[in-house]
Amino acid sequence: MDTNMQSSGWMEQFYSLYRRHRFLLVFLPALLMVSTFFFVPIYALLQISFFEYSGMGSYVPGFTLASYAKFLTDPFYIGVTLYTLKIATMVTVVCLVLGYPVAYFISCTSGKLKIFLLLLLIIPLWTNLIVRIYGWFVILGSEGMVNSMLLSFQMIDQPMNMVFTSFSVVVGLVDNVLPWILLILISVMEGIEWPIIEAARDLGAGRFKSFYEITFKLSLPGVGVAGLFAFVWSVGEYAVPSLLGASSKRTMSIEIADQMLTVLNWPFGAAMAVILFLVSVCALLVSNRLSSRSHGY
Repeated sequence: MDTNMQSSGWMEQFYSLYRRHRFLLVFLPALLMVSTFFFVPIYALLQISFFEYSGMGSYVPGFTLASYAKFLTDPFYIGVTLYTLKIATMVTVVCLVLGYPVAYFISCTSGKLKIFLLLLLIIPLWTNLIVRIYGWFVILGSEGMVNSMLLSFQMIDQPMNMVFTSFSVVVGLVDNVLPWILLILISVMEGIEWPIIEAARDLGAGRFKSFYEITFKLSLPGVGVAGLFAFVWSVGEYAVPSLLGASSKRTMSIEIADQMLTVLNWPFGAAMAVILFLVSVCALLVSNRLSSRSHGY
């Protein structure tokens, strides 16, 4: 009987503990996954970035700022950073300018037309990224579709060099990021209560004013999230710049891969990876700040 009472008391304590911390238990698997696959690698890179490189792919554990000093004082790596930020900013602006009206149109449709448009949006995501990148060689190449059309209309005298340029990198990144930007914007716009817009029009607001005061302002948080997504993705992208970009125009992701896999300078590559991570964190903080201002906080 004493054993049964002890067992019952233990079960009651366990159930009481579960009721108080059930939300933590629900998020525990996700927390473990994030810690294992995100925080642990970041911590390892941060630790290695302070080690001293001794040559031939080896390094000495310790604490030195030599890798960070090299990055911050070398004009080449400063140029790599500025070029990466330039490309990411251009991709972000192009995605938002092109994506916002398309997302607004899709969110205003309904029925089979909306399903068809969403399928057109999702189908490119099923295609392998490398296949899509090489597809741009066919489109932008010297004998590709764009040059052939321009030559046939006599708009140019000779084929233009559009591959292995910053333009081709931006095009490839926009093609990669734009479908996700559209999905984010569509989900935000569908959450707007359209009767509010109808009420504004009934009260005398014109089409443009009701769109700006209600639809646009209510969608600004989604625009911020979409812009942050495009910027962070573009900053860290490796495949598109390495295949479509020029060898003289290198992004941080390409340089990090070369330092770690070719030069075998892991401390310097880790330092660059940490700096790239900090750039993404700064972009997140700026996005949150702008979102807070849009809400009037």
